[in-house]
Amino acid sequence: MLNAETLRRKLEVSTTIAVLSVSAIVLLTSLRTYFHRDRSLQTAPGLRKGEVLSQLENYHVSKSAKTLIIALNTACAFCVEGTPFYNQLAEVSHKNQTQVISIFSNSVDDVRRFTQEHQLKTDSIAEADLNELKISATPALILVDSKGRVLDFWIGKLSEDDQQKVMKSIASFPSSAIPNQSS
Repeated sequence: MLNAETLRRKLEVSTTIAVLSVSAIVLLTSLRTYFHRDRSLQTAPGLRKGEVLSQLENYHVSKSAKTLIIALNTACAFCVEGTPFYNQLAEVSHKNQTQVISIFSNSVDDVRRFTQEHQLKTDSIAEADLNELKISATPALILVDSKGRVLDFWIGKLSEDDQQKVMKSIASFPSSAIPNQSS
């Protein structure tokens, strides 16, 4: 038979194992939720689908039915990490008659160094005040029509799944789906 001391020790060990197991499950669930959350729900303050960004007049978005704006920062690790994806995205965009502009809020020298070092291939590169364009974080991808109307946007680091969604969205966004451009 078990004496009281042995029973107490076994109960303590069992309780400790149970508490550690529950803690590990809560931690893993929290981490999974954090790293695999649906990034499509994230929005930048003020940036809304259908809104016309009048500040885009200087970026010649009227040259094309659609323009993909890639907002980057030279000090952003996610921007550097995403450069191969942005180059692939530019290829898909060109096949769909979509102009691609990369914008930075950094100095000209920093941008030149970044684009050369990371071989960023877009139609043009511009300096911009990202806050003025209602972009709260980088990297950011914004698809606009020829009037600067926001058709879709994606903010922050994208998972591989999200990157595929963006690729499909750009590739399948027909010009006919663009809201009335005469307004």
